[in-house]
Formats: sequence, C-alpha cells, structure tokens
Amino acid sequence: MWHGICNQPAFVAPDGVAPMDTSMTQNRPHSDLFRPAAPVPPPSRPRFSQVIRGMLRADFSHFSIKAYEKAVYPIPTLGRRVLMPVRPKPLRTVLAEQHPNYPKSQVMQRLLAPLINDGMFVANGDIWARKRRMLEPTLELSRLKVFLPLMQGAVDDMIARLRARPDTAMDVDIETMRVTADILCRTMFSERVTAEFVDELAEAFRRYQASTPEFMALEVMGLPFWVLPHRVLKTRRTSRQIREMLARLVRQRLATPEEERPDDLLSSMIAAHDTVTGHRFSEAELIDEVVIFFIAGHETSASALSWALYLLANDQAAQTRLRDEVETTLPPGPIAFSNLRKLRFTRDVFRESLRLYPPVTCYLRDPQDQADLGRTRVRARDLIAVVPWFVHRSPKNWSHPNLFDPDRFQTEGGRESTRKSYIPFNTGPRACSGAAFATQEALLILSAVIRNFQVDPVAGHTPQPAAWMTQRSRNGVWLNLVPRTSASAQT
Repeated sequence: MWHGICNQPAFVAPDGVAPMDTSMTQNRPHSDLFRPAAPVPPPSRPRFSQVIRGMLRADFSHFSIKAYEKAVYPIPTLGRRVLMPVRPKPLRTVLAEQHPNYPKSQVMQRLLAPLINDGMFVANGDIWARKRRMLEPTLELSRLKVFLPLMQGAVDDMIARLRARPDTAMDVDIETMRVTADILCRTMFSERVTAEFVDELAEAFRRYQASTPEFMALEVMGLPFWVLPHRVLKTRRTSRQIREMLARLVRQRLATPEEERPDDLLSSMIAAHDTVTGHRFSEAELIDEVVIFFIAGHETSASALSWALYLLANDQAAQTRLRDEVETTLPPGPIAFSNLRKLRFTRDVFRESLRLYPPVTCYLRDPQDQADLGRTRVRARDLIAVVPWFVHRSPKNWSHPNLFDPDRFQTEGGRESTRKSYIPFNTGPRACSGAAFATQEALLILSAVIRNFQVDPVAGHTPQPAAWMTQRSRNGVWLNLVPRTSASAQT
C-alpha cells in the first residue's frame, strides 16, 4: 500500500514516542504540512516470504510499525540473523563508539567488488585508514570556494537546457543526474561532459542497481550469488562498462605531464600520498576511487535533489519562502561564497529532503565479537543493517516524522534529533567526507531552479520510493517546471 499526496498521517504514533513539538513556524500548524509519498506500514510483523518479496520489490512496504519503534529490530530470515538498530544508543554503538567491532560487511564487498574492487567505500582496517588519510585533503572545506565557479557554470548550463525545453512536464531525475555528473566532471576532470555520456553512465548504473535486490535476497536466504549465473554475468559486464568509461579519463590524465595537469580533484588524488607509509595510488587504485567518487558523488546528490524538488512542488508555501530567500540573498550574476552560506531555509529544505529520502539505503556491518546492543545480544555471525529510512522516520526519534517540515531544524527538539538520529551521510569515523561538497552543489541547484521556474506537481503522478543502492523513485519524479519571466529569475 502506498500513501500518496495528502496531508493525513499514514499511522498514529503509539504511546511512549518522543514528545511532539507543538510550535508553529511561519504560522503553519502540523495539520497543514505536506505528507510525501511513502509505504504505509502493515499492522503485523512480516513473514519471511513477505520479507523476500519486499526485498525483490526493493521497497519498505513489508516492514511493520515495530520496525520504526524498536531500539533494535530483528528482520526475519532463514539463515544469518539480521539486526536493524533504530534508536540513538545502538546507532552510536555500531557507527561510532565501538566501530572497530563493526567493520564494513563482506556483503557490501561482494555486491560492489565488480565495480570498485577494494576501494575506500568497502575497505576495512589499515587499508581503509590509509586511503582515508590520502583522500581527505581532496575535499577539504577550503577547496569549496575554488569549486564554486565550476559548479556555477554547470548549473547555468542546466538552467539554459531547461529553459530551452518545449514542454514543462519532465522527469527531473534525468536532469539532476546530468547536472551533478557535469559538476563532478568539471571539479574532478576539469572537463564538461556530453548529455550522451551522462545518460549512458546513468543507465549503466541503473542496470547495476537493479541487480542488488536479488543479490540481497540471496544473502538473506544464505545462498551464493552463482545460483543466478546470468545475473552475475550481466552485472560484471555492466561494471566493466562503467569502469572503462571513467578509466579513459584517468589514463588521459596520467599520460599528461605533471606540470600541465589542472588543479582539480583527480590531480589531487594522483599527487596524494600517505603521510604514514608514503604509499601512492596505483592506476588501478585511482580508477577504483574515481568510480566511487563519481557514482557516490552524483548518484546520491541527484537522488536527494529530485526528492527536494518533489517536496517543494507539493508545498507551495515552502517554495515561495525559498524563492524569497534566494532573491533577497543572492543578487543576479556570479554567486559569492559568503552569500551562499546565508541560505538557511534552502539548506534546511535540503536537510529535510535527506531526512525523508536518505540517498544511501543501508550501511551494513559484520560484528567481529559478541556484544550487547541495548537488550539485544549480538553474535559474531549476525549482520547489522543500519537503514536511515527507519532511523529518520521513527516517531521515537523525531517529532511528526512523516511530514515535510524544514523548520524542524531550527527548533530545540529538531536540533536534538539531528544530533542523535540524523545519518544521511553516516556518522562516526566513516562519515562521508563529501557532505560539504554535496550541500554546496545542492544549494546552487535548488536556488537556481526555484529562482527560474515555478515547480508544480504533475497531475496523477506519485513517485514510488525504491530502496535500491540509493533511494530513487521507481517511476521517476515527474514535475512541471514553468519558466518565470521576471528579471530576478535570471541567474
């Protein structure tokens, strides 16, 4: 069952949940807030067969309300026990306080090995620590100011493309994929990319993602991947296509004399060395990390931006506030770094989009030793699945969790929930180092789109969240983007 576009909650929070924040921001009571598309939890715990069907559908419609309430929710399986921590204390235990006992799961390594080998995203121990030390300088905050005009150029080209469209209705997923890929290519490779390149890459990754629900179902049933030989072969073929598309750009740079290389992310990665061991990336390692940067950096950002535009289209009051903030704060023309940081409400819209539709579906961990997660005893063979969707929509963690409320981050209760139960970029030592980069590009893109277009829903279309490797819409995110003609609408 799916809850579409309406303002009534999908279920009534039971007694004992976090106290509701009854304050009203901008004179809007909670009853006026938009409730975006999400599956309605069934009343009872699912059977194992329902879990498998739900995993193959790649959505969360088979999870009962208990999955949103329990401190640690046991997911029904036949073999390996799967535990899902939802409340702040077990989350901190797994992701921060006792993280050495909960390294990245071999499940993720098996799912992603054809694509990124032993890249930083799936590496553990000394290998992960070394790669993290080497890569952190490439995304340090001081570089965001340098990247700003490159990002702005990609956003300006996006606005020109959108204004040239003959139709106002469109699947915004397509354009958010293009602009975030363009931004990454300009900041990583100092190159613009064609729409054909982006579309080919996006379609290849879509095919790669399509295989993950089946492989995850095999993991839950305790079966090896080779029971689906054709799927394995197709996935490997797709991963080779993705790697080769990006490897060509890496090899071109390696063939360029060092003094002629531009100052971008790729050159920084080539020059990186481990301050402890002196290690430098080999060509194969560079390709691994570039694939991670590109896929994680544009796929997740594109997802978050599509959902943010969907939310704004269905909350016209929020869209108007965001537009007023942009037009007041950002004068037409090149954007100053200091002004971009003043877009408080725009930033909160993006944060709320990440809360409602967290781009990364799941963080998987393999406990090494027996341990306690609250009242749950964890065994070494268990699988820990941290799923931000349930953390962010738990009525025990958040007030009115299923409503779109960007103002929650400016309330005392909202700030407390953010500190304890907000993990779109993970938390602890493995928190995403690209969070500031993603936020800056999101502010640029959202402010440009809302300044230049009136964004409205497409009648009869409700997006269906799909829990693939990233949180996408199964049927796209169709919206009407109507060009605005006022002088202030120009970037």
